[in-house]
Amino acid sequence: MFGIGNVPPKVKNAKLGKWFDSLNDQDRVKLNRYLDFADDTDASTFIVTVMMAAIDDHNYKFAAKVADTLPALKLTPVQEFDINEAVILAFFNTERYDECLERCDKGLALIKDPSVEKHLRSRTSDGSYPEAVNCRNYKINVIVGVKNDFDGAPAILDQFVADGLITEEEARYRKESIKTYKLQRTFDGIFSKVPGKDQ
Repeated sequence: MFGIGNVPPKVKNAKLGKWFDSLNDQDRVKLNRYLDFADDTDASTFIVTVMMAAIDDHNYKFAAKVADTLPALKLTPVQEFDINEAVILAFFNTERYDECLERCDKGLALIKDPSVEKHLRSRTSDGSYPEAVNCRNYKINVIVGVKNDFDGAPAILDQFVADGLITEEEARYRKESIKTYKLQRTFDGIFSKVPGKDQ
């Protein structure tokens, strides 16, 4: 086991020694599993790459633990956004849906910063927003898929259009998909109540 002071080189390089010392032995072992994937350029990059390695490994609980133990860091808006995007995945996949929604709202606010917008648009060849914008996508996932707020979703999509996050065509497509999903859920609910149906 790691002891106090036995900080792995990558953690030292990222200047996260105190954070490492705050972890219990079990979490240090889990962290060690992902150190090969960690980028120790700076603290924020290290955290994002470790969290994403854990998420890719379907170890969402550890990714959420990293999110819960994040040290106070001086972050640029872009760094804060990237960490937040990873936290959204961790919270959604550990069914911490209310916290996930809070993080989605935080991310949507951060996108309004010009540096974050440029950061995202630089990922596509045509300068549009990429498909994988977690704060946008998972807000709808939680609102519709978890909260079943079918009536509230269209207004959120309209706001996404107004903010330039999706096109009107994408909004129409998503609204139709939500209607279809709602009908299917209604049908499934009715079918499950048919007398004599196996439960």
